[in-house]
Amino acid sequence: MEDNDRQVDTAKVDVPPEPDSPQQNNAFYGIEDVPPIHLCFLFGLQQAILCLGSSLSIPFIIAGMICAEDESDVRAKLLSIAMFMCGLATILQTTFGVRLGIVQGGSHTFIAPIVAMMSLSKWSCDTDPSDGVSVNGTSIAVDKDEVWQIRMREIQGNLILASLTQVILGCTGVMGFFLRFIGPLTIAPTISLIGLSLTGVAADFNTVHWGIASLTFCLIAIFTLFLARVQVPLPSFSLSRKCHITRFPIFQLLPVIISVCIGWLVCHILTVTDTLPNDKNAPSYYARTDSRLEVLSGMPWFYIPYPFIFGTPTVSATGYWCLRNSLLC
Repeated sequence: MEDNDRQVDTAKVDVPPEPDSPQQNNAFYGIEDVPPIHLCFLFGLQQAILCLGSSLSIPFIIAGMICAEDESDVRAKLLSIAMFMCGLATILQTTFGVRLGIVQGGSHTFIAPIVAMMSLSKWSCDTDPSDGVSVNGTSIAVDKDEVWQIRMREIQGNLILASLTQVILGCTGVMGFFLRFIGPLTIAPTISLIGLSLTGVAADFNTVHWGIASLTFCLIAIFTLFLARVQVPLPSFSLSRKCHITRFPIFQLLPVIISVCIGWLVCHILTVTDTLPNDKNAPSYYARTDSRLEVLSGMPWFYIPYPFIFGTPTVSATGYWCLRNSLLC
């Protein structure tokens, strides 16, 4: 009996501390804690910057495919639609869906099939698909917006049809049959390829000015790795203590927002001093803070998309087949 008691005591001593112990938990807010409302807005903004960066790159890529690469207003519309739908999908997922703590965003999986669709001769930017339309031998002038909207309708219609196919497969339970043949050897390479496909998108944005991009990256690394435990004194107010000074780990909780603000401030200083070139043909021109001011003046402050905003979607066998394969992969 004594030997057994000693073994039990030894076993109790050798048990490692729980993961939730204060010694191992470095999180400032626990999983059930609710931050103040003003910090929730900042945390939400930071999460949006982190999660929507890749999603907002999709409109830039699509704009080049639909022959609207030089149309700033078109890119602004696509960006607005992407932001609106990402937010709407996130609200639906967290309210009526599985309620995962994630932000719904666009997928780069569809970029490859869309490239294949737009590479067809009839969608080439050198050839307007509306060319040759005439009435009694008289050519009809086509609105310049129709040049990219007709391509957008083709992408939209085939994507809707391919998505309905995915819904049908999920509702009928057919995917449960295929899951028996899908394992880590299938999922791991797929996820790796999706992640690696984003490197080209990041490189395209960073080529504008590698110095500013490297500065922002280094600041995020320094704030999160070395300055996370630094308590910065900040003015605060409460009903009990009135105006007072409180210490807050801003580098641990807001590293991305602080780094982006510092990077933008550096770009603004370089713009005011004309250190960055003022030539639109120079790659570094788009690192200037005034390079796209015309978008702010030309676009409405509020832009709410609605179904079939570009017209009635069109469908083709080639486009449907490409997008269907990307959905099932």
